[in-house]
Amino acid sequence: MLHTPLCPDPWLQAANDPYPGWSPQAVMDQQFVQMLDIFRPSGGLASISELRHALQAVGAAQHNALDGWIRARSVICFEWQTRSWLPWFQFNRKTLVPHAPLQRVLAELNAVHEPWDVACWFAQANPSLQGHAPVDCLLSDLRGVLHAACVDSVIANGRSG
Repeated sequence: MLHTPLCPDPWLQAANDPYPGWSPQAVMDQQFVQMLDIFRPSGGLASISELRHALQAVGAAQHNALDGWIRARSVICFEWQTRSWLPWFQFNRKTLVPHAPLQRVLAELNAVHEPWDVACWFAQANPSLQGHAPVDCLLSDLRGVLHAACVDSVIANGRSG
């Protein structure tokens, strides 16, 4: 079975696909399934309706805050198959409030990436983290994850030093 790297440029990947019948949507579908697998140990992905239901259970303030968090991009929320999805790793599972230390990482990544790419970034092996995915290093090495995000931002912007 052909294994597509997680979150490459879908057009470039599809153009190099030796199998007929490729499409950018098929590439995104495969990436989504890979994200489901990679995010599973940290809680997986929640549809926005699932998260809204969970937030209602803990209190109206968080439920009403979700739209603001999404607009401000202080949480990762991306679209797939006309539904909005959020990785659970970014929330405290008891209070359902976004983890505050993650905000610096998201600010760095959001400056240069769209939400889908930010979600992919957390799921991909990162050379700055000795080949580990950032989602796997958040609790043990937040400083390293922030450094990796800064390196990515510099590269994406074409800046030096």
